[in-house]
Amino acid sequence: MTTTRKIIEAGDLAPDFTLPDTDGAPVSLSSYRGKKLAIFVWGSWCGCRNQLPAWQELYNQHAGQGLEVLGVSMDSEGPFRVTPFITWAKTTFKTVVDVRNTLTELYGLKAVPTCYLVDESGVVRFKQHKGFDIRKAESAAVIERWLAGRPPIAEGLPPSAPVGKEVYDGHAVYLKGLEAFRAGRREEAIAIWRDGLAKDPDNFILMKQAWSAENPDAFKAALEKLTEQPAPTSQSSIP
Repeated sequence: MTTTRKIIEAGDLAPDFTLPDTDGAPVSLSSYRGKKLAIFVWGSWCGCRNQLPAWQELYNQHAGQGLEVLGVSMDSEGPFRVTPFITWAKTTFKTVVDVRNTLTELYGLKAVPTCYLVDESGVVRFKQHKGFDIRKAESAAVIERWLAGRPPIAEGLPPSAPVGKEVYDGHAVYLKGLEAFRAGRREEAIAIWRDGLAKDPDNFILMKQAWSAENPDAFKAALEKLTEQPAPTSQSSIP
């Protein structure tokens, strides 16, 4: 199963989307026009959830400079997986839940964490996935440079599929598995996602959704471990 899908890169207009926040209220990307926006794409099933306190600190420090932060959690099971982590991190910026993998369809997203920096006109000025960690000085420096009016330096970006290239349609496979999962056919959903992953081994979204469905108790254990300690209040205190 292949499709032609554009991979959104720096310099492209960020496709608009509307997704529900954890209370079910719709949030549109276009509502951030006129402001600098950092989009942090994460998942409750990913260790990148531990970045949330540092993103909140960044937001506290730079909101006065016109910076907005939008969290997008890629979670097929919905807000109940996401809410405990944003409560723990005490985030005040918006977090939306992408149940249907909308960012994969619109942006060609295949992995988390991913960071997009979108300017006041809605143009993507920076994109990096996998290696971006706001707790690290080199990642935070990208945003600091951008806010200071200098171009963000996109170091370490892996090559993306060229525009127009036919690529395996992991998004369709994700939705097929999601339909089975929501109907209570967990084993069928896992088999669909695993089969898709075999054909598209770099698709981290499929990989972790399958893992999450296979290991439901792991989520509970991770949450209990994370919430044993209060959320860090400074980047220096984050392990």
